[in-house]
Amino acid sequence: MLQAGLAEIEITPPEYGNLGRLIANPTPVTGVICPLYTRALIIDDGTVRAAILCVDMGFMFPSCVAEIREHVAAAGDLEPTNIMVCCTHTHNSFGLTPWHEGDATDFAELDYLKGLLRELIADAAAKMTPCRVRAGTAQATGCSKNRRPLYRDAKGALHVGTHGPEDVESFVRVEGPIDDELKVLFFEGEDGSTLGGLVNFAMHPITMFGQPVYSSSYIGPLTEALKAKYGGVFGFLYGLSGNLCPSVADDGEEFNHKVGTALAKVAETAIASATPLSDSGVSISREVIAMPLRRVTPAQIRAARKYQKMDPAEIDMHELCHALYGHDFIFYGDMTGYAEIFVDEIIGTWEHHRRMATRHLTADVEVQVIRLGDAALIGFSSEQFCELKHEIQSVSPFTHTFFSSVTNGGTGYMPTREAFANGGYETCTGVSSPYVEDALERVKESALRQLRALA
Repeated sequence: MLQAGLAEIEITPPEYGNLGRLIANPTPVTGVICPLYTRALIIDDGTVRAAILCVDMGFMFPSCVAEIREHVAAAGDLEPTNIMVCCTHTHNSFGLTPWHEGDATDFAELDYLKGLLRELIADAAAKMTPCRVRAGTAQATGCSKNRRPLYRDAKGALHVGTHGPEDVESFVRVEGPIDDELKVLFFEGEDGSTLGGLVNFAMHPITMFGQPVYSSSYIGPLTEALKAKYGGVFGFLYGLSGNLCPSVADDGEEFNHKVGTALAKVAETAIASATPLSDSGVSISREVIAMPLRRVTPAQIRAARKYQKMDPAEIDMHELCHALYGHDFIFYGDMTGYAEIFVDEIIGTWEHHRRMATRHLTADVEVQVIRLGDAALIGFSSEQFCELKHEIQSVSPFTHTFFSSVTNGGTGYMPTREAFANGGYETCTGVSSPYVEDALERVKESALRQLRALA
C-alpha cells in the first residue's frame, strides 16, 4: 500500500544578505515578502521510497545538491539518489555559494539550508500514512507568454530581443509556443483528509524581481491559498519555462498576490476534476549526462577585452551584442547598464575553461524520473525551453507526465536549435547558456529512454 508524508519548513535567512542571482549585480536584501519555504513529499510503496524537495531557491550547483542529498538521506531512510531536489526558481532567494564579490566565502548558507532540510525530511518521514493519489490538469489561459519576440533588421535577418515589445515595426512574430497547462498531484488519507500535493506550472517566478526582498514570488500566494482551502502541504514544481514569463510586465507585492491566487483558482479546478492513479507502485530512474560545453572563441575574447577598457557609458550596445554574440540584442532595449556584466561573463567563462585544462569540456547534467502508478515526474537540470515538454508529453507512455526544471542542480538555459540561430539572452555563451546546441535533444533522449524503461 502506498504511503506518503508531507511537511514544510521556512528557510528564509534570519540575517539578510544579497539576492542569489547570477547575471545581475548584487542586490542587498532589505526585507521579506512571502517567506521562502521548502516542502517535502516522501512516497513509499513498501519496496521503493522516494522524496521530492520543492525548495524556494533560484538555482543550485550540482555539488550543492550532492551535499544536500548525502546530508538528509538517513533522516528519511532514503537512498541519496532517490531524492529529487527541485528549485522553484524564485529570483528573490539567497545563494548557496560565493559568487559575487562580497558574498560569503565559507558556504554558511549551504550549511544552514542542509540543517533545515534534514529536519524537514525527518518530519515528513514521521508523518508517513496510507494514502490515495489523484492527478488533474487545467488551463491557466492568458497567464504566461513566450518572452522571445523576433525582429527583422534592414538586411532581412532575424534577431530575438528577450522581453521585447510586439508593437514595433520590426516585430515579426514570437519565436515559440507557450504552455498554459497547470497540473496537480493530490494526496488524501484513507479517511479522505487532505495531505497536500504538488502543483506543476511553467512560468518564470519574476513577479517580485524588482523588489530588494526575500520572496517565494507567486509560488507563496499559490501554495498558501491551496493550504488555506484544503489543508495539508502543497509543493511547487517549476515547469520547462526557459522561454516563458508572465504575460503582464509588472512586479511588486500586489501583482505577485494577484498572480498567485489566480493560479490557485486554476489548481482548484484541476483538483476538482482529478482522477485516481491506476496503481500505487513507485520506481526511480536516473541518468547523468556528461554534457559538452560551448567554448568562448578568440574573437569573443578580443571583443570583450576591447570593451572592458571602455567607459560603459560610451559603449554602443548594438555593436557589443554583435561583437560578442552575432546578433542585435541580448535583452531588447537600452542595456547599457548590463554591458560590463556580459563582458565580464565572457572573460570569466574563458578563464574558467582554460584553467580546467581539459580538451573536451563537459558538465554533469542529471535527468531523473520518479514513477508513481501511471504518473511520471521528470526532473531536468538547468532550464529547458517549453518545446521539450510538448515533444515529450505527446509520446510519453504515461497517462500523466510532470516536468520540473532547475532540478538536481545546473545553471543556464537549454534552448532549441532555432533559438541559437536567432540569438537573445538565453543563448549567450557563459553561465546563462553553457551547453552545446543539441543539449535539449540529448536530455530529451534520456528522458524518453527512462520513461519507456519505467513503463
